Amino acid sequence: MTIHVINRYHMGGAGLPDDATQINIMRPSPLGNPFKISSAHSRKFVVARFKLWAEEEIERAKIASKELPDTGISEKDHPFAHAIVTTFFKWEKVGKIYLVCCCAPQACHGDVIKEILERFKINKILTSQPGGNGSDDGDQAQSAGP
Repeated sequence: MTIHVINRYHMGGAGLPDDATQINIMRPSPLGNPFKISSAHSRKFVVARFKLWAEEEIERAKIASKELPDTGISEKDHPFAHAIVTTFFKWEKVGKIYLVCCCAPQACHGDVIKEILERFKINKILTSQPGGNGSDDGDQAQSAGP
């Protein structure tokens, strides 16, 4: 399973992947970066700010990365979180997705989205293993001591 962050303008039209695997992450999509580069805010700053904001949005929607809900996240109340979960399940289904923006290969908020999706995948794998339910029972038993 792979995720690529690509620049829609550098692909030359014919080089764009199949529409079924493209995810638009440009403004005004729910995955678009609400923070804009300006004379006061560098690319590095807006990508870092997006990362903080994205994590806050995920927390606000109460998404536990180890227990991604199939439904129940309101698109109206939590558009970013809803789009992240939808993108995650699409990635699982098709195996390869392209996050399409206009920044790559420069630093891009798409790199943050990719990182979040990969973290969800790792946590899902870890918690699906026997004994991988995230409980601390084993740790507590070991630390009880005599």
